Amino acid sequence: MKANRANSNRNIIMNLFLSAILSVISFAGANAQKTQAVANSPVNTVTYVGTVDEHVNFLLNYDNEANEKYVVIVSNASGKTLYEEVYSDRKLTKIFSVPVDFGNVTFTIAAYRNKADKKFQVVTERKVVEEVTIKKP
Repeated sequence: MKANRANSNRNIIMNLFLSAILSVISFAGANAQKTQAVANSPVNTVTYVGTVDEHVNFLLNYDNEANEKYVVIVSNASGKTLYEEVYSDRKLTKIFSVPVDFGNVTFTIAAYRNKADKKFQVVTERKVVEEVTIKKP
C-alpha cells in the first residue's frame, strides 16, 4: 500500500515538474517574439515594445519625407478612434499605449492636404502561461 502511494506521489511530482518545464519553455518562446515590427519601409515602422499595467505599448517611427502636416490616428477593430493628433515633425518617434482589452488596432498616418495614407494593422493575440513552482518543505 505504501509503495503504491509513493509511486503515485512520484508520478504527481514528475507531472508537475514536466508542466513547469514546459511552461518555462513556452514563456521563453513568447518573450523571444517580443519585438515584432510591422513595416512598409525601414523608416516607417510600428514595433511592439512590451506590455505594462494591462497596456500594450507600440513604438511608431515615421519619416515625413514630404515635410508637410500629417495626422496620426489610432483606431480599434470596430473603427472607433482611440487617438488622433496632427503633426508636422520631420521625424516622429512616439510610444502609444493601448489597453489590452481593445484587441486589434490600426495606426493610420494620413497626409493633411491630400489624405493619402499609410496604414499599419496590429493583430494582437493574448496567451496565458501558467507557471508552477515546486518547493520542498
